[in-house]
Amino acid sequence: MKTLSWNIRGVGRPEKRRKIRNLLLDKAIDMALLQETKQSSTTNLWVKSIWPRDKIELMSVDAVGPADGLICIWDPEVFQLSECCSSRNLILLSGKIHNSFDYVIVNTYAPNDVLRRRKL
Repeated sequence: MKTLSWNIRGVGRPEKRRKIRNLLLDKAIDMALLQETKQSSTTNLWVKSIWPRDKIELMSVDAVGPADGLICIWDPEVFQLSECCSSRNLILLSGKIHNSFDYVIVNTYAPNDVLRRRKL
């Protein structure tokens, strides 16, 4: 399974979404862990604009501040989700790859500000 983790620093502009989609397609990515989406709500419209496959599952944490927001997107034929949990700064996914191998992955984002990071 090919996994990509990327701090995208915002997904609002169409050019940025095109760039993300092209990379996911070119590298045949099965799971994308994106940080700093800067989206206060996750909509199917922008998710489908970046995910190049027909089948899709996702888990997201909406942005609260100007540099927040996480999303995990994956192909459900490759990764089958069993459990998940999330907080403002992380998404934890547990499941199986190709119905065989147990797999746990965490998508995390912490601010660069030392004072804000201490609060975590």
